[in-house]
Amino acid sequence: MKKILFMSILTLLLSIMGCNREKQYLKDHKVILCYELNKKELTKEAKDFSNNSILGIEEASNIYKEFLVNKKELDSSKSNLNLSIHPKIIIDSNYVFSFYNMKQMKIAVFGIWINNANTGKITYNKDELWLNERDIKNNSIN
Repeated sequence: MKKILFMSILTLLLSIMGCNREKQYLKDHKVILCYELNKKELTKEAKDFSNNSILGIEEASNIYKEFLVNKKELDSSKSNLNLSIHPKIIIDSNYVFSFYNMKQMKIAVFGIWINNANTGKITYNKDELWLNERDIKNNSIN
């Protein structure tokens, strides 16, 4: 019984610490949601960012597709190059091409980043953190 109670308390503490890490990340970084679930249009914030940057979302998407072709992760056939691949979020002027967990409605911070929307440099971010879509939306409103 003590073991079950200990495990329950430990699980609760770890989940609370995980939430705090997400909240702290959102406080420390400017995070913009590009698309809301089941919506095909960019969010207003993402449009504004793209319009005011040297590299817009379409240019960043093309850089990302070229990167995938060079890594042999995307066939260079015309049909694949016409695919619409867009970043999930923008973090501190970086377009983030990452993963979306539809069940939990969370977006990964790790993945391929087109660094600095002004230069287009590609890096891989390994920061294993998932941000809740709702928290990103609420954070951009405040």
